[in-house]
Amino acid sequence: MFWYALYDIHSQKINHNGNDNDITVVPEYLFERQIYRNFDILDDDVSSISHVFAPNLIRGTSPRTLNLREIEEMDEFPKYPSLYIIENPSIISFLVDEIIHYLNLTNYR
Repeated sequence: MFWYALYDIHSQKINHNGNDNDITVVPEYLFERQIYRNFDILDDDVSSISHVFAPNLIRGTSPRTLNLREIEEMDEFPKYPSLYIIENPSIISFLVDEIIHYLNLTNYR
């Protein structure tokens, strides 16, 4: 999802400027990596796995670990009003556990 946000910013910049002259032309198989590089994010700066907790995206009620290949193969993502990117996996696990606990206590579903 983070990549799609960067891609959207990249696309808007191209639409606004009317060209792509300042962006390096790369083969299609490297395009996704180039989007990160356009924002000074190196390949090793982005983890190869993500802990995801998103309704209607994955099954189950706990965070699931997805590797970048699984995420890149998704055709589309549901639209969410907010997206939170948290670097520390144990923090997202804790937050999800607390949300599930709250939902179970309040019967809010």
